[in-house]
This record gives sequence, C-alpha cells and structure tokens, in this order.
Amino acid sequence: MNEKTQAAEQEGVHTHTFLIYDPRSGDLIHGHKEVVLPYGDAPSEEQLRENALSAAAEVTGRRSESLRVLEVSEDELKPGLGYRVDPSSERLESFELRPRRGEGLFDRFLGPLTSRG
Repeated sequence: MNEKTQAAEQEGVHTHTFLIYDPRSGDLIHGHKEVVLPYGDAPSEEQLRENALSAAAEVTGRRSESLRVLEVSEDELKPGLGYRVDPSSERLESFELRPRRGEGLFDRFLGPLTSRG
C-alpha cells in the first residue's frame, strides 16, 4: 500500500479498485475505482461490485451478466505491464507489453489519439 493510500485509510477513506473482464478470455475490458468517504452509510462490497459492473456495461455496451469483476490492490498494478485474469483460477496475471512489428510502444496506445498527417 502506498503512503498516500495508507494515510487516506487512516482518515477513514477507503479506495476500492476493480478490474472487469471477459470470463471466457480473461481479457480486461474496464477498470473502475470507488472511493468511500468516512461519513454516511458505506455501500456493501456487493454494491461496490455491482457499481463496477454497471459502469463497465454502460461504457462498453456489453451486458453486465456477461462480465466478471475482480477487486485488486493498487499495489498489484505496475506501470509498463499488461494484465489479464486467468479464467480458471480468477487470478490476475501480468505480462510484458511488446510493441507490434513496425511501431513503438507508445504508438500502440496513443495512436488513436494522435493524427498521422
């Protein structure tokens, strides 16, 4: 747990990070974060998971029944790595991102955001 997250949790703020994935392939299709503040009624774990699935369904246009959700610690997610969920064990797996032939790593992820003249 990083220092910022640890300090927030000491103040009663809880952060939940969810990865929504296709249960057949294990491919991640959406990431969702919920921050629960220390006042008022806190949502149940089930409600937090439902919120994550609903947001993913809305953003992707897929039915929430066809998706699965996995809660992860932010410490598990390292910059520069790709992730998927093993469908049989429902555990997060990391892998090295490799550029496609003829393009750099940033082209792969920023290509749609930039104009190529």
